Amino acid sequence: MMLFGEREDDFPEIDLLDNQSKKTEDMSKFETIIGARNAVTGNIEGASPICINGKLIGDINSTSYVYISKTGSVEGNVTADHLVLLGNITGDSVNVGKLVVTATGVINSDVEVAKLTVEEGGVLNGQTTVTGSYTAPAEDEEEECSAERPRHGSLPPGGGLCV
Repeated sequence: MMLFGEREDDFPEIDLLDNQSKKTEDMSKFETIIGARNAVTGNIEGASPICINGKLIGDINSTSYVYISKTGSVEGNVTADHLVLLGNITGDSVNVGKLVVTATGVINSDVEVAKLTVEEGGVLNGQTTVTGSYTAPAEDEEEECSAERPRHGSLPPGGGLCV
Protein backbone atom coordinates (compact mmCIF):
# COMPACT_ATOMS: atom_id res chain seq x y z
CA MET A 1 0.00 0.00 0.00
CA MET A 2 1.56 3.31 -1.08
CA LEU A 3 0.29 6.23 1.00
CA PHE A 4 2.25 9.18 -0.32
CA GLY A 5 3.25 8.27 -3.88
CA GLU A 6 6.96 7.81 -4.70
CA ARG A 7 9.14 7.13 -1.68
CA GLU A 8 11.82 9.76 -1.11
CA ASP A 9 13.27 8.45 2.15
CA ASP A 10 14.29 5.30 3.98
CA PHE A 11 11.62 5.46 6.66
CA PRO A 12 8.92 2.82 6.27
CA GLU A 13 5.86 4.39 7.87
CA ILE A 14 3.96 1.98 5.66
CA ASP A 15 5.39 -0.90 7.74
CA LEU A 16 3.74 0.69 10.79
CA LEU A 17 0.36 0.64 9.06
CA ASP A 18 0.55 -2.68 7.21
CA ASN A 19 2.05 -4.83 9.97
CA GLN A 20 0.07 -4.27 13.16
CA SER A 21 2.29 -6.65 15.15
CA LYS A 22 5.42 -4.63 14.31
CA LYS A 23 5.00 -1.12 15.75
CA THR A 24 8.71 -0.49 16.27
CA GLU A 25 11.31 1.46 14.36
CA ASP A 26 14.90 0.54 13.52
CA MET A 27 16.84 2.77 15.94
CA SER A 28 20.00 2.70 13.77
CA LYS A 29 18.34 5.25 11.46
CA PHE A 30 18.25 7.91 14.17
CA GLU A 31 21.11 10.16 15.24
CA THR A 32 19.07 11.85 17.97
CA ILE A 33 17.19 9.61 20.41
CA ILE A 34 15.52 10.54 23.68
CA GLY A 35 15.24 7.33 25.68
CA ALA A 36 11.99 6.10 27.24
CA ARG A 37 13.13 6.82 30.82
CA ASN A 38 14.48 10.28 29.99
CA ALA A 39 13.00 13.78 29.94
CA VAL A 40 14.67 16.65 28.10
CA THR A 41 13.83 20.34 28.38
CA GLY A 42 14.89 22.47 25.40
CA ASN A 43 14.38 22.83 21.69
CA ILE A 44 15.69 20.48 19.00
CA GLU A 45 16.60 21.87 15.60
CA GLY A 46 18.24 19.92 12.83
CA ALA A 47 18.15 17.94 9.65
CA SER A 48 18.74 14.35 10.72
CA PRO A 49 16.14 11.83 11.94
CA ILE A 50 14.86 12.25 15.50
CA CYS A 51 13.27 9.59 17.73
CA ILE A 52 11.39 10.51 20.90
CA ASN A 53 10.81 7.55 23.23
CA GLY A 54 10.76 9.69 26.39
CA LYS A 55 9.53 13.20 27.10
CA LEU A 56 10.57 16.41 25.34
CA ILE A 57 9.50 19.74 26.84
CA GLY A 58 10.32 22.09 23.98
CA ASP A 59 9.92 22.53 20.25
CA ILE A 60 11.15 20.39 17.36
CA ASN A 61 12.16 22.09 14.12
CA SER A 62 13.40 19.44 11.68
CA THR A 63 13.87 19.21 7.93
CA SER A 64 13.84 15.43 8.23
CA TYR A 65 11.93 12.59 9.87
CA VAL A 66 10.53 12.66 13.41
CA TYR A 67 9.28 9.47 15.09
CA ILE A 68 7.44 9.67 18.41
CA SER A 69 6.93 6.21 19.91
CA LYS A 70 4.07 4.98 22.14
CA THR A 71 6.06 6.00 25.22
CA GLY A 72 7.10 9.32 23.67
CA SER A 73 5.58 12.73 24.29
CA VAL A 74 6.29 16.28 23.22
CA GLU A 75 5.08 19.34 25.10
CA GLY A 76 5.76 21.97 22.46
CA ASN A 77 5.41 22.77 18.78
CA VAL A 78 6.58 20.43 16.03
CA THR A 79 7.73 21.43 12.54
CA ALA A 80 9.08 18.61 10.38
CA ASP A 81 9.20 17.23 6.89
CA HIS A 82 7.78 13.89 8.04
CA LEU A 83 6.20 12.87 11.37
CA VAL A 84 5.07 9.44 12.53
CA LEU A 85 3.18 9.60 15.83
CA LEU A 86 2.45 6.69 18.14
CA GLY A 87 2.63 8.82 21.32
CA ASN A 88 1.41 12.29 22.31
CA ILE A 89 1.95 15.90 21.26
CA THR A 90 0.56 18.84 23.24
CA GLY A 91 1.34 22.32 21.94
CA ASP A 92 0.13 25.26 19.90
CA SER A 93 1.06 24.04 16.41
CA VAL A 94 2.15 21.01 14.42
CA ASN A 95 3.30 21.90 10.90
CA VAL A 96 4.49 18.96 8.80
CA GLY A 97 4.73 17.77 5.23
CA LYS A 98 3.66 14.18 5.87
CA LEU A 99 1.86 13.12 9.04
CA VAL A 100 0.96 9.59 10.10
CA VAL A 101 -1.06 9.34 13.33
CA THR A 102 -1.31 5.71 14.39
CA ALA A 103 -4.11 4.19 16.49
CA THR A 104 -2.27 5.16 19.69
CA GLY A 105 -1.28 8.67 18.57
CA VAL A 106 -2.83 11.78 20.15
CA ILE A 107 -2.33 15.41 19.06
CA ASN A 108 -3.65 18.23 21.24
CA SER A 109 -2.67 21.09 18.95
CA ASP A 110 -3.63 22.87 15.76
CA VAL A 111 -2.25 20.96 12.76
CA GLU A 112 -1.17 22.17 9.33
CA VAL A 113 -0.18 19.33 7.04
CA ALA A 114 0.31 18.61 3.34
CA LYS A 115 -0.44 14.86 3.47
CA LEU A 116 -2.32 13.22 6.33
CA THR A 117 -2.99 9.63 7.40
CA VAL A 118 -4.88 8.84 10.61
CA GLU A 119 -5.44 5.26 11.71
CA GLU A 120 -8.69 4.32 13.39
CA GLY A 121 -8.25 5.31 17.04
CA GLY A 122 -5.78 8.13 16.29
CA VAL A 123 -6.84 11.45 17.85
CA LEU A 124 -6.53 15.02 16.54
CA ASN A 125 -7.78 17.65 19.01
CA GLY A 126 -7.48 21.07 17.42
CA GLN A 127 -8.00 22.79 14.11
CA THR A 128 -6.62 20.69 11.24
CA THR A 129 -5.73 22.22 7.87
CA VAL A 130 -4.68 19.98 4.99
CA THR A 131 -2.87 22.22 2.51
CA GLY A 132 -1.66 19.76 -0.12
CA SER A 133 1.77 21.48 -0.14
CA TYR A 134 4.57 21.94 2.37
CA THR A 135 7.52 24.30 2.61
CA ALA A 136 10.35 22.99 4.76
CA PRO A 137 11.67 25.32 7.46
CA ALA A 138 14.63 27.43 6.30
CA GLU A 139 18.04 26.35 7.54
CA ASP A 140 20.35 28.96 9.02
CA GLU A 141 23.35 29.04 6.67
CA GLU A 142 25.48 30.73 9.32
CA GLU A 143 25.52 27.67 11.59
CA GLU A 144 28.89 26.00 11.92
CA CYS A 145 27.70 22.51 10.93
CA SER A 146 25.24 23.47 8.17
CA ALA A 147 27.53 22.21 5.39
CA GLU A 148 27.19 18.65 6.71
CA ARG A 149 23.46 18.73 7.34
CA PRO A 150 21.75 15.92 5.42
CA ARG A 151 18.34 16.31 3.83
CA HIS A 152 15.40 13.91 3.68
CA GLY A 153 16.95 10.99 5.55
CA SER A 154 20.29 10.98 3.74
CA LEU A 155 22.93 10.62 6.45
CA PRO A 156 26.60 11.20 5.60
CA PRO A 157 29.25 9.49 7.77
CA GLY A 158 29.81 11.67 10.81
CA GLY A 159 27.13 14.13 9.71
CA GLY A 160 24.10 14.80 11.81
CA LEU A 161 22.00 16.94 14.00
CA CYS A 162 23.08 20.41 15.01
CA VAL A 163 21.81 21.06 18.53
